[in-house]
Amino acid sequence: MPSWTVLVVLVGLGLLCLRSSGTSRHLNIILGCVIVGVPSFLLGEAEVLLADPARMCAPAAPVTEQWDRYEDQLLPPHATCHWDDGRTVDLVSPWITPAFLISFGLIAVCLVTLAVTHYRKGHQH
Repeated sequence: MPSWTVLVVLVGLGLLCLRSSGTSRHLNIILGCVIVGVPSFLLGEAEVLLADPARMCAPAAPVTEQWDRYEDQLLPPHATCHWDDGRTVDLVSPWITPAFLISFGLIAVCLVTLAVTHYRKGHQH
């Protein structure tokens, strides 16, 4: 399955949470963001941990060139092949970091909003 298809499916499932009734809109947003953010993060981590630079960097280089170095990190998920001439190839899908950062950012905003709303309801005169 192409990488962008996974994003479309995750966002579609997350949007379905917004349509559910019976709970607060903020909780629906949090659930939708968890549905998008957690799998995005886990997929990014898997892409970093399973990256094989010897196999994945070599095909991107011309026959006469060898890649110079490989760097990776788990947060945010990032795995890149570098060549001496400045070219790079990112081995992690490009949508992963924005998807999980936006999702977790929205979760934080919703949690703060819920906390402020709860505090104000408890301290009304």
